[in-house]
Amino acid sequence: MKNNILAFILILCAISHAIHSQITSEYNTNQNSYENIDIIKTYGRVSDKGYVSIDMLKKLGNASFFNSNLVDAAKWYDKLFSLTTDFETVYYYRYAQSLKAVGNTLKAEKMMSIFIEKSKIN
Repeated sequence: MKNNILAFILILCAISHAIHSQITSEYNTNQNSYENIDIIKTYGRVSDKGYVSIDMLKKLGNASFFNSNLVDAAKWYDKLFSLTTDFETVYYYRYAQSLKAVGNTLKAEKMMSIFIEKSKIN
């Protein structure tokens, strides 16, 4: 009898834990999407006022790229590439894809060829 009660309590605890975990993870997922929107707006306003940094432009370009806003991503990556070209190889790929989206195919092909060349080295 005691074993049945103990087993019932353990099963009840496991079920309640599983339900609580699902609710918490759903809340965190929704919260993260709102944070991305705020990052784009906030950093965009800061950039419009004249302050730019390589890290900020990377974040703006990546946030726009991963939210499928390739027109804005091309704008941010263009500013990033005007400051420096010393960063990870994947930025050449993202910039090329963004340039294709805005119709700048010649520059996109150039960035893609640089991406392929740098990928062979790494």
